Amino acid sequence: MVGGQSLRTTQTTRLFEDSLAGFDAEAGVKLARWSPVGTLKSYLGLYYYGSPRVDGFVGVRGRLEARINEKFRAGLSIQGDREFGTTTAVSVAFSFPGGGSSNTAPQQIAWAEAGNFVFRQSTVAVTQRRTTKFSQQSRALARSHC
Repeated sequence: MVGGQSLRTTQTTRLFEDSLAGFDAEAGVKLARWSPVGTLKSYLGLYYYGSPRVDGFVGVRGRLEARINEKFRAGLSIQGDREFGTTTAVSVAFSFPGGGSSNTAPQQIAWAEAGNFVFRQSTVAVTQRRTTKFSQQSRALARSHC
């Protein structure tokens, strides 16, 4: 008589991506000016992201922005939070001709800077979650008589 059990183990892994909603705020200060429009500015801010499946988290962001002239900007940013860790980014922006007037007095330019060049987050924050589930099934093997 032969008998026994069969044991089968199954592993199921699922990968979820969640887009995160949130908000941010920052304040900046001018560090240098080399022409009526050429400036170097520094910004420091906080942000918050979360989703129904991801606990909300707060992060800190610092960035430098160089406005080379009316049409060209470059920047460097660093940010950190518990979800993504520390990340850095480099940015370059160029405005094509015809996007504004170059005959503006310096006093008007200074006042207009209050509303110009809003830093826009051009990407959607997405986080990934992986879940793994193990299951085991056992069943009795048929017995045979010899």
